[in-house]
Amino acid sequence: MIVIAAFAGDIHSISVHLALRARGVRTVLVDFGSLPFCSITTTCNSGSAKIAASTRSASVELGEAEVIWNRRTKAPSFDGLDGRDREFAEREAEEFFHNFVSQLAHAIWVNPMSRTRSERSKIAQLNAASEFGLTTPETIISNDLDAIEQLLAEAPDEEFVCKPFTPASWHEGGALFELMTRPLDREALDAIKSGFLLPLIVQRRVEKREEVRVTCFGRHQVAVAIASQRFSVSSVDWRHLHPRHLTPKAIEIPPEIASGIERLMRRLDIVFGCFDFIIDQDGCWVFLEVNPQGQFLFLEEALPNLSLLDLMWQFLSYGGCPWSFSPTDPVHLTFSELSAAASELCEKERDDDEFEPIRQYSF
Repeated sequence: MIVIAAFAGDIHSISVHLALRARGVRTVLVDFGSLPFCSITTTCNSGSAKIAASTRSASVELGEAEVIWNRRTKAPSFDGLDGRDREFAEREAEEFFHNFVSQLAHAIWVNPMSRTRSERSKIAQLNAASEFGLTTPETIISNDLDAIEQLLAEAPDEEFVCKPFTPASWHEGGALFELMTRPLDREALDAIKSGFLLPLIVQRRVEKREEVRVTCFGRHQVAVAIASQRFSVSSVDWRHLHPRHLTPKAIEIPPEIASGIERLMRRLDIVFGCFDFIIDQDGCWVFLEVNPQGQFLFLEEALPNLSLLDLMWQFLSYGGCPWSFSPTDPVHLTFSELSAAASELCEKERDDDEFEPIRQYSF
């Protein structure tokens, strides 16, 4: 059995779930963060443990899981509690969660839950990438504005960019605002000073020729070049536009880059990841970051022949060591074939006040 750990309304988890079910693979979606609406019980007896999750209308024996895709999870929310009561409840829920997760070590995790925080560390990623021969941009991460100002003052003719640790978006006055990578100049620095101070990632700007997203399924790597410099709005951060507008194309990965990626994945203890690179004006690949829970179906939307959905369900159902995974089957199901059904289920989950934390859909 394959368990997909994901919160409500995630198009990737639902799409992969539908693809697996269509191929006859036993799989279930579980929202581990939906306590107390999802009951999880661990029974310990004579050195063995039995783990089950249940709701009013569904149940699943988690101990039967062979593969667990740690897609995207949220911590339980206790909005009805205040102050110390809420802090205590959140602490208890977190401890309980890690206790029962530790009893699922027999399964193949994509990616291991215990490493989720360390693998997402920007500092650890950049340091390890440099160690394995990948070029990285000069970076400073700080909440000390004096240190950031000094960096700008020491290189007045250089350009820098700044970005948050996580993307953010919000609606205000009927408009959508997104917090992504942006140029860091005096105006931006003054704006930061006028508000509350949060840690900031600052990097020396790299003159781009194009950008690359590499999606890794174990040792199997798929690279897509994105012409981010085609429009000014996408020149600093291509996520402002869908890649379909940026003439995406599948490309080969230089052997030394492929080797560096694999070594970095092993260091971070991940078997799946989405890597972002810049190719500069001299053709040098510059590593930016890897997202171990990254999105990939938008690339198949832009390039249907990539068959990333097919790759993902094969990868999860492989059942052996993920590092020896090598796709051999022809394409059986594309994202375009099930995107309408997946999108409808996403909307239903987001709008449902009585969302079912344990789900099994059919396509």
